[in-house]
Amino acid sequence: MKRFLLLVIIIGFLGCKDSKTSKEANVITDSKLIEVFKASNSNYPNISVHRGGKALKNYPENCLETLQYVNDSISAIYEIDVAQTKDGQLVLMHDNSIDRTTNGTGLVKDLTYNELKNFNLVDDYENVDISMTYITPADMGDIKSTVTIAAAVTNIGAKISYTQSANRDFLPGNLGIGAAWDIDFDEFNRFTVAFDLNKLLVPTPKYPEDPNYDIDPQDGIADHRQKSLFSGVFGSFADAPNGFSEEMQEIMYSIGLEYWYDKQFAVRAGYYYESPTKGNRQFVTAGIGLKYNIFGLNLSYLIPTSNQRSPLDNTLRFSLIFNFGDKADTGVVE
Repeated sequence: MKRFLLLVIIIGFLGCKDSKTSKEANVITDSKLIEVFKASNSNYPNISVHRGGKALKNYPENCLETLQYVNDSISAIYEIDVAQTKDGQLVLMHDNSIDRTTNGTGLVKDLTYNELKNFNLVDDYENVDISMTYITPADMGDIKSTVTIAAAVTNIGAKISYTQSANRDFLPGNLGIGAAWDIDFDEFNRFTVAFDLNKLLVPTPKYPEDPNYDIDPQDGIADHRQKSLFSGVFGSFADAPNGFSEEMQEIMYSIGLEYWYDKQFAVRAGYYYESPTKGNRQFVTAGIGLKYNIFGLNLSYLIPTSNQRSPLDNTLRFSLIFNFGDKADTGVVE
């Protein structure tokens, strides 16, 4: 009998110990992410960007340029939507069809990745970008080489008011023309040189002391602000007060060099020039790129070369790339 009671006591003791251990095992430490987003009295906002940037003027949802714009503007986390094309590529797209968010039509699952690249994304305000690209081989004997020529007209849309004023202003429409020359010396070494020109497709502003500032109609509002959309866009090539020489000053120039070794390591350099009378942004950039498997890392540093101060002066930027497709494409509709 004594042995039986001793056995019951031992079993009970072990049972209590196991229960305590089990309770300790069930204690879950709080996630660091949850801690960050807990309500607090801090004035620092925690922002989650819906669809990678929803309802932003000139920036479509689920678009790489929109993600970059938001990233340059605020600290945030991003919620994006991923869909699969007919040929198995992953793209950023919220809807089952492309009708609402592009200038095309059809279901994502019925279109290939290359077919999707023929369309342009549009923002919620129906501003459309137009672009074209031409690629041709360049004869260099045994060395493989190609030349790419491209042009893009961006941010074309209705005039908007940036303040509570009833007067509307032009969107910063832009014409970009560029070319790139790729040279593959062998299977390990590739060199690229690129050059592009950019010009704003908006009327050249006139100052109040200019005699042509407010003529037709004389209502106290600058005439260049009252031009129609297409009059402002097409007239932007010949409306500078000082003629052709000033029109040439409105063109921004940039050149870039890139060297890749074994498609895994890259060295880059570039230069950007804007006329001193049209903004005076001038800087040199230097950077490197690394790629391993599906991961990529890019680093760049901006060095100003003019006396014009800018928030971008001496800034370090980096980007991380994850390629979920089988090919080298980013898998994103741009």
